[in-house]
Amino acid sequence: MFDISKIESYAKYSKNLYLLLVIDILFNGSWSLIGPFFAVFITNQIKGGDIFLVGLASLLFWIFKSLSSPIVGFICDRIYGIQDEVKFLKIGIILNSLSLLGYFFSYLPWHILFLEIIHGIGISLYSPPRLSLLIHLLKKDRGGFYFGLNESLVGILIGISIFLGSAIIKFFGFKTVFLIAFFICLSNLILISGLKLKESS
Repeated sequence: MFDISKIESYAKYSKNLYLLLVIDILFNGSWSLIGPFFAVFITNQIKGGDIFLVGLASLLFWIFKSLSSPIVGFICDRIYGIQDEVKFLKIGIILNSLSLLGYFFSYLPWHILFLEIIHGIGISLYSPPRLSLLIHLLKKDRGGFYFGLNESLVGILIGISIFLGSAIIKFFGFKTVFLIAFFICLSNLILISGLKLKESS
């Protein structure tokens, strides 16, 4: 039976786990600044942009993300060690950051389609390696609370980011929100440098 008096001990995770939590919060927060408004950007800011382009862009993202995720996961399991999972995580963050920066310069449909492919591959290089690292680091009896905490904090930040994104777009435009999201996402590289991992973790 769960004893609420032990909540403090449940929250005593390693520095690595808290860094991965903050990384996920910032990562999701950066994309949430634009996520709900991306269709508006395509239809209003891209030459020839319409609802069909929105659907096609989404299709390409999910196809490339879905096809590449198992491949990345297999590599994490079979070929490389924990340090290489961190390298994949860095590459994923870089690709996602470049996608956000690319939207700043986009004005033609093919720009959006190309960036959505990069975005999809970038997500596949971010999510499976991060989950693999968590499997290495989490104790067997602490995973549920950690993931619950992750979902809670990320969800709150997503809501705040959506609201802030709408305000930034309203008063300063899409280009400003893309730049802000780019720098927030890219800042995760600094946090990743603070991870202290051993192969035996």
